[in-house]
Amino acid sequence: MRKTLKKAVSLLMVLVMLSALLPMGAFAEDGTEESVVYENEEPAEETAEAPEDFPNPEPEEPSVVLSEDDDDGDDEHPITEAPSSSDPGHIGDLIWYVSNPSNDRHILKIEGNGPIPDFDDADNKAPWSVYCAELTGITVDDGVTAIGAYSFKGCTNITALYLSNTLTSVGAYAFAGCTRMSWALLQGTATTVIGAHAFDGCGNLRTLSLPATLASVGDYAFSGCNANIEVTYDGAPSMWTQVEKGEDIGFSDSSIQFSCMASGTQGDLLAWDISNSGVLTISGTDGIWNYAENDPAPWADYADRVTGLVICEGVRSIGTDAFIGFTGITEVAVPSTVGFIGLHAFDGCSGLTTLSLPAGLELIESYAFRGCALTTVNYNGSPSMWAQIEKGTEIGISDDVLRFAFAADGTAGDLEWILTSDGELIITGEGAMPNYAAGTAPWYDLRESILSVVIENGVTSVGNYAFSGCGSLEAVVLPESLTAFGQNAFQNCTSLTEAAVPGAVGSIGFYTFAGCTSLERVTLGNGIEFIASYAFEGCTALREVGIPQTLGAINYAAFNGCAALERIDLPATFNVVRANAFAGCTSLTVYYGGSERMWNERVLAEPDCGLTQDNPVFTCIDSGTAGDLTWIL
Repeated sequence: MRKTLKKAVSLLMVLVMLSALLPMGAFAEDGTEESVVYENEEPAEETAEAPEDFPNPEPEEPSVVLSEDDDDGDDEHPITEAPSSSDPGHIGDLIWYVSNPSNDRHILKIEGNGPIPDFDDADNKAPWSVYCAELTGITVDDGVTAIGAYSFKGCTNITALYLSNTLTSVGAYAFAGCTRMSWALLQGTATTVIGAHAFDGCGNLRTLSLPATLASVGDYAFSGCNANIEVTYDGAPSMWTQVEKGEDIGFSDSSIQFSCMASGTQGDLLAWDISNSGVLTISGTDGIWNYAENDPAPWADYADRVTGLVICEGVRSIGTDAFIGFTGITEVAVPSTVGFIGLHAFDGCSGLTTLSLPAGLELIESYAFRGCALTTVNYNGSPSMWAQIEKGTEIGISDDVLRFAFAADGTAGDLEWILTSDGELIITGEGAMPNYAAGTAPWYDLRESILSVVIENGVTSVGNYAFSGCGSLEAVVLPESLTAFGQNAFQNCTSLTEAAVPGAVGSIGFYTFAGCTSLERVTLGNGIEFIASYAFEGCTALREVGIPQTLGAINYAAFNGCAALERIDLPATFNVVRANAFAGCTSLTVYYGGSERMWNERVLAEPDCGLTQDNPVFTCIDSGTAGDLTWIL
């Protein structure tokens, strides 16, 4: 009984002590719980604008307030326990892991294809949130399309943020409270939506770049960021005005640096912009439309601020009044895709001095360049091509300012040729070059202007007398597609210094290189079997001839008078040297692949060929034949 009484007294004393700790008014008279107001504390005001830990911001103050739960570390795990690249975490179609978990810099990497889902601040936190306090950087790789709500909220030590170019949206509170983040570069991404409070409370954020794709910015998206934040927008002021903006996004329009002065579109296929330096760029696959004084081009309002013009490849035409009165333009290069230039297109462009026009131009309408100050017009064609362009009245281009890329052009059978202003004759097409009589090749009258010849792949033959008498010709390029080489083709090309003939031609014709007095080196491709009479006669500077293993015969006087010729290598299969083939080759040594017996029986079989028993250096002990076969020891 005494023990029971003692316990009752003790219990009563505990109840008295507990009641003393309760504040006055904690319970109403009816026993229900009332709000507790501590001494000197004002009742909290209710707000519907944001969650309790994100009250509406005061000016220049972060509106994100991290709750005690965000910062007490109770839920944190050692960063060394985080998923690694070899054993990543998974979320939807994405993987995530922390790189360098044992170093000071802990980078969260998210890879894969698809969006980071939305999270919240309660029971559905991001799986990496337990490591949030130790993360110093975030890399979101290409393929990730969205950053969900609350994804990185409160990661206070993040200083580096790298976003994918496939990103299209940033969710609400995604980076809220990342207090050490100093820059966020969204230019280069495809972001269209930035959610409410997305970067709210990032008090150290000083540099922000936004893409031209942006369509909306939510309430308080950048509220509480650095007061001197520098914002760049990859577009024009007119584009920014079309972006839907929520309440107090965190910066004013006056703080934005725009990437261009103005921009817009013409229909669906043409776009234009004017850079801050005044360069008007037009791109797309449509023509520039026809405009008029009462219906001006969309860039006409900036005529006095434009200092340069770039018309991109793909633009198909330049319409009426397109750039009338743009006095600040000094140079224009019309792209190769433009087919016509319309009425008054550049009329009154008094600063325009240099113009480049494409070879494919078909029409220049009246007054297109009237009032310009043109001193140089570079036309990427020939005089004959210029003459074929249809031109209107007073186009504004005089003959004395024209500069042609090609001195001439024309056809040679099914082939086409042009002679450039620097003396290169280029022959293109598929098939054979016609044979000509002396002095009748279509470029013969221009022969003194021809410094080099390039025959492109597809051409199958060089015609007779094709380049005969081209005394200024110094170099020639022959394609592997050649299968025939006409006689006299390069005769008397006295400036030509070397030539390489592909093996598929089979033979070198009569007088092909005769009289080429500067020719020093010739390489004959494997497959050539025969060198015709007089082929190299009079090539007095010729020192080297690369003879193929397939060569079987050298005809009459082929190398007659080649006094500088020092060495020729003849294969053992070589059979015939005709009279005077090497007459006058006083410096010649022949390296013969056969034996002395074969030399006497085959090479010296023809009298007066120009070779003797003193010429050769034999490269074998003996050789002979076995039926149709040749053997060498």
